Amino acid sequence: MTQPPYQPHPQAPYYPPPPPHYAEMQYYQQGPHSSPPELVPADWSARATASLLDSAFFVVVLIFCSVVRAMLDPSDGDASIIAMAAVVLLALVWNRVYLQCTSGQSVGKRVLRIQLLSEETLLPPGVARTLGRELLGFVLSRIPLLGLVWGLSPLFDDRRRAWHDAALSTIVVKRPKY
Repeated sequence: MTQPPYQPHPQAPYYPPPPPHYAEMQYYQQGPHSSPPELVPADWSARATASLLDSAFFVVVLIFCSVVRAMLDPSDGDASIIAMAAVVLLALVWNRVYLQCTSGQSVGKRVLRIQLLSEETLLPPGVARTLGRELLGFVLSRIPLLGLVWGLSPLFDDRRRAWHDAALSTIVVKRPKY
């Protein structure tokens, strides 16, 4: 008895792996204004500490760039200042926008195990929503007295959202420990 010649099976299509914690972040059916039971909103102290850590990250990058600039030839003048400003701005955008729109966690949020999610999809919010959230938060924090109320607003919201979270339909949640 002879066997038929070997014929390879067609290659299965490649599917990328799901994002981390995909099972927890799937779309929930309770409506856009209810929090899913498995996700717990982050408390104010964790949010404030994450913000302080993000500011500390920014200061460390600024100090590093200043030290590097001081070690360079002083005759560079404006070119070294522009290069330093570009590196600092790039680090700020990487931490506050890129990391949050792709993973939902800035450096400070990652340390404190909290994550920014879109309320509709329970996935990281994307570039437009993250950028809008950061800009609105920046503007609100610069207005005297209103900045203080904005900073404390998660204390008075049932889902612990700040005003910029409510305006852009985002929520900051605690990440489970694995």
